[in-house]
Amino acid sequence: ATLYARLDLDAGIQWSEKSLQLRHQLVADQPENASAQQALAAEHSDLATLRARQGNVSAAISNFQAAVSIQQRLATAHGGVVSYRRDLAVTLNNLGKALSDQRRIDESEKAFLDALAIQESLCQEFPADTSLLCQLGCIHNNLGMGLQENGRTDSAERQFQAALSCLQQTHRVAPQVSSYRDYLSRSLFNYATFLREQGKYFQAANVTRKRSTLWGNDAGQLVATAKELTLCIRRMPEGRRRENWQREAVELLRQAEVAGWRPSAKELQTLETVLDGGTTDSSNREA
Repeated sequence: ATLYARLDLDAGIQWSEKSLQLRHQLVADQPENASAQQALAAEHSDLATLRARQGNVSAAISNFQAAVSIQQRLATAHGGVVSYRRDLAVTLNNLGKALSDQRRIDESEKAFLDALAIQESLCQEFPADTSLLCQLGCIHNNLGMGLQENGRTDSAERQFQAALSCLQQTHRVAPQVSSYRDYLSRSLFNYATFLREQGKYFQAANVTRKRSTLWGNDAGQLVATAKELTLCIRRMPEGRRRENWQREAVELLRQAEVAGWRPSAKELQTLETVLDGGTTDSSNREA
């Protein structure tokens, strides 16, 4: 159903709803069939993802909750089956994100914490499985974003740092896995955004620098990280450190040009205003 929805979201949802009915009937016919129950939970989760994309978050939450209910029963009855616990942690994470979208903060945090408890247990049991560690990092990242929206900045920062610890390790162990790099890049972006919102512009710039090193000669990513640096530079006090960051941003843009970036005149003018020394907070002065 998810593949079908790439062509037509509404049709994909209709297809998934029909598939869900068939899954329900199969479970009704074979109530002791654990595999059929697992497939039913997966269909609920797939439909929830489609409905969330459609903007029907309330319906998505209902489907995620239905999936969680089934997966909790399976994980309790068959504790030795790793896939049941793994599926449950993934669904709780997705439920947490959907609840956060609706500003149901307490419920969202509980879903994330439940997901973390399961995922941490799995990582302890299978320390060599980098996919489990990557998922743990993603849950920490999502919880951090939820806490940030709720104004709990100290707790949010700890979650972002925990996320980066996990995701940096997975990327270090398996640099050839592109999804590990993607998740690490997103988490670095989220943490840098968090730091900028806290007024920690130099720390945010350092995090953005780390993100830029992930992408080699990818022109689009080099430009994106240079632009993120300018968001920090705009608010930095005048002085040598600001000038150093200006030079670093210029160097990223130079690398992007070598890699094929061709900016519009307006885009170039906007960047030059910041990188040539303009657009700073005049109340800030660095000794």
